[in-house]
Amino acid sequence: MSRSDLDWKRPLEQVLADDATARRQLSEHAQLLPIADARATLRFMGGKVREHWLAALLTLLVTVGAAVCGAILPRLIGAAVDVVAAGGGTGGAWRLGGQILGVAAAQAVLTALGWSMVSALGQRILAGMREDVIDRALDLPAQTMERTGIGDALSRVADDVDVAARAVNSLVPSLIQTGFYVIATMVGMASLSPWLLILVVVVLPMYVIAAVWYLRRTAPIYRQERITMGARAQGLLSAIHGIPTVHAYGIEKRETRHVAVLSESASVLHMRVMYLVGRLVAYINIPENLALLLVLVLGFVMVHVAGAPIGVVTAAGIYLISLFWPMMAVIFRLDDVQSAVASVSRMVGVITTIDPASSPGTETPADASIRLEQVSHAYGEDAEGNERIVLRPLDLEIAPGETVSLVGASGAGKSTLAAILAGTLVPRHGRVLHGGADLAAADLEAVRAHSSIVSQDVHVFRGTLREDLQLAAPGASDEELRAALDRVGATAWVQRLPKGTDTEVGEGGERLTAEQSQQLALARIALQDPAVLVLDEATADEGSSGARVLERAALEVARGRTTIIVAHRLTQAMVADRILVMADGAVVEEGTHEQLVARGGDYARLWEAWAG
Repeated sequence: MSRSDLDWKRPLEQVLADDATARRQLSEHAQLLPIADARATLRFMGGKVREHWLAALLTLLVTVGAAVCGAILPRLIGAAVDVVAAGGGTGGAWRLGGQILGVAAAQAVLTALGWSMVSALGQRILAGMREDVIDRALDLPAQTMERTGIGDALSRVADDVDVAARAVNSLVPSLIQTGFYVIATMVGMASLSPWLLILVVVVLPMYVIAAVWYLRRTAPIYRQERITMGARAQGLLSAIHGIPTVHAYGIEKRETRHVAVLSESASVLHMRVMYLVGRLVAYINIPENLALLLVLVLGFVMVHVAGAPIGVVTAAGIYLISLFWPMMAVIFRLDDVQSAVASVSRMVGVITTIDPASSPGTETPADASIRLEQVSHAYGEDAEGNERIVLRPLDLEIAPGETVSLVGASGAGKSTLAAILAGTLVPRHGRVLHGGADLAAADLEAVRAHSSIVSQDVHVFRGTLREDLQLAAPGASDEELRAALDRVGATAWVQRLPKGTDTEVGEGGERLTAEQSQQLALARIALQDPAVLVLDEATADEGSSGARVLERAALEVARGRTTIIVAHRLTQAMVADRILVMADGAVVEEGTHEQLVARGGDYARLWEAWAG
């Protein structure tokens, strides 16, 4: 990368100019999951604080107490100066010294206690938010994840939560205590002498102007930086998940360039913030130097013109100098504030706009029947701005216990229809009813217990095989686990594992073959015992020596249930009570295997090619 490539002044359009994929990823992530605005974020956080009102009140009292102690100290020091200047006895000096030590000790104790209380309160609030973000992310509609990938969701449940946690541990306690200290100190200055109000009136607005100037310029940069980080995470995940394809086509450099361009975009944005920080630092030297000049001038006038005691001027000087660091700390930490606010806004956006799984629906399926009423679906838009229709309006009824097979060429709409039938995909139009219950108004937990889907891509969760199986039935006994494994023909290979069902599987554990992973998924279905089962090419591994084993296992698990099979192998379609032949998002033929072969249509030609 040349030196010009690192020029932070370059517009992002130039940084992304040579990489269309990076531009597309960034554009997608700019409109993925919702981001709450400032008002919604403040309203949400205010509600969270009200939920813990007692802890918040106690924290406020302790923090204010620490600030008041800090504001009292300069006055005591000024009084001690007056005692010494007046030639008073040592008794008065010792008494004031004891008071100074006592107040300083109280300030130290209250400051430490306040810091821990603020951090504890923030962690309690953040813990709930973290759970809500992960819960909502897991409830994202399937079409959203299919369209955008998991990069943005992962960024929110990982990066944003991490940034918010760091802010709760250090940033929030520091800002709260600093804010109260600044207010108490200014009140102390004003009450010490009305002349000192000149310092407050002249200097404070300059700090406020600096903060406003900085925030207005950095807020959009931080928001764009968080979006870029989400796009970078998605690009990296896509490259890692597609390693076999990347190696097969030798496109390592291209994929590396995608991630590098997105990383460079984030770096450019960060450097722009650093440039603004430099300008801010240069600017705030003005109010600091001006404040020093004013306190000297005012001190001279107060002592030699107004006859004020030297202790008052001493206290004023201490007040002023003690304000420098808190004000500087607030200004310097605006950088962290912006990052934390951007992350919290993204978290709140997920929490407040994505419905939780436990939706307010109350309808529950009465039986294992399924009915579609004018159901259709589309994904996004094409180049002309029209919807990309993947499923045309369809009416369909499936009786309880019936097995229906979906057959057709790739892209015919089989998987989309299967996902809609399973209840994992919300159609763009129409109604889906399970056992008479409209899924749009149904209890989603009940629906998920009522129906399940097994696809070609099976995930093996990290943990023991026993724990993986018990995800479907938490209270399942060893006998029930063995029965489920035996039902899908997995008992033999499970017994050969080092520790049987107590063997670690998933990431970092025993590696399972594709056939074993499918059997594990089918065993989960046997344990869950749903009324409706959708098999989306779950046994489509045509080249596998265990394909027939998987077919037998799938048919065994499907026995007695309403079953929809997305058939990759036509031998799966033969056993169905009814076959739906799909083409271009529509059902073009319907009937049993024998009826469709005799009809001589699309299915008959597919069967002839398959049998041949």
